[in-house]
Amino acid sequence: EYEQAERAGSDLIDTDPNWSISYHEMADVYMHTEQFEKALSMFNKAQEIGLPRITYTHFMMGYCLNSLGRKQEALISFLKTLEVDSTNLSAGINGYNISKEIKHDSFEKFKRYLDQWETEGILGEEEKVYIK
Repeated sequence: EYEQAERAGSDLIDTDPNWSISYHEMADVYMHTEQFEKALSMFNKAQEIGLPRITYTHFMMGYCLNSLGRKQEALISFLKTLEVDSTNLSAGINGYNISKEIKHDSFEKFKRYLDQWETEGILGEEEKVYIK
């Protein structure tokens, strides 16, 4: 019932337009229907508002940007995620994979994160299966 979910998301935003999580909820609806531009717009609004889920916002912006083929911008979002949470495995692995794929300058930076996490025992076998 995506139409109903979209109406509920719109109601949440109308009720409190300064609560970033309402925009996350609406973005989730758009992501499930593969409307990544709309989802990105919602995450951009959440970023403008800020707290409480800044890390989630940056990561999901990167996810949407990558889904839209905007890989270099996605890398920036994944790096912002890591600035806020230096142990965010999802941002590190996604950034590593994309930077490797497009041969981006940030590849070594993402690789350092992965190497550090492996040394610290943070990066386990279950996460390594996602590294390409």
